[in-house]
Amino acid sequence: MTLPAGQPPFGVRKPRQARSVDTWERVLDAGMKLLVEGGWEAMTITAVCKAAKVTAPTIYARVDGLSGLFWAIYGRGMQSVLSTQNQYLEIARSRPERTTERLSAVVDVVAKTFEEHREFLQPVIRYASLNEDLLGQGADQSRELVQAMADLLSGENRQSAFEVAQTLYTETVFRAMYGGTFLNRDGESFADFEARLLRVVVSRLA
Repeated sequence: MTLPAGQPPFGVRKPRQARSVDTWERVLDAGMKLLVEGGWEAMTITAVCKAAKVTAPTIYARVDGLSGLFWAIYGRGMQSVLSTQNQYLEIARSRPERTTERLSAVVDVVAKTFEEHREFLQPVIRYASLNEDLLGQGADQSRELVQAMADLLSGENRQSAFEVAQTLYTETVFRAMYGGTFLNRDGESFADFEARLLRVVVSRLA
């Protein structure tokens, strides 16, 4: 099974009445739970209806089938991810330039964002490989994040800063997908993971 096609926003017909809003939120909650726990395959219209205690017409009144439902759930999840990411970016910007404090804060931007939203991002990343639209969305957002981190890391060598930002992003995505035991049999705690990333950054840029 592949992910639905269609570029977001996918035409969600927003409810207006309070009762309808509550029902739609329940649908999105149910869909998100199914996506997190079982991946894209588990998120069917039938399963969402059962979990949210609604009928299929309730969903079709808001979106055009499973594709629309997926993009509505994805959009909601990404709003939360980007809100967290932007909070950490603001913290990093507030730290003095070219200091270890700034470098550590940049590590936090990607590492803590992915750690806090891992349950949502893991199935999204996994199934993005099956859908060009979702992959394209992820690529655009990833490039923006890498560039934002590179700008915060930039010193005399902008190329090095960009390469370090790419490394931070790649390492974090790998951990989000496979955990801390994939390359370390004893496991790597999140604190140790961040400390290792900071050593990489310092060795290249400090």
